[in-house]
Amino acid sequence: MFPLRVSQALDHARVSTTLDIYSHEIPENSRLISEKIAYALLK
Repeated sequence: MFPLRVSQALDHARVSTTLDIYSHEIPENSRLISEKIAYALLK
């Protein structure tokens, strides 16, 4: 799951921390977009 990988890359203790910080930038109904962004960050 991409949010988990992003959370680990950012050294956040919880995935919820990562989502709380970054999910407001993306409309809630655009999960696919958020996953693509997470994937791009990990390349």
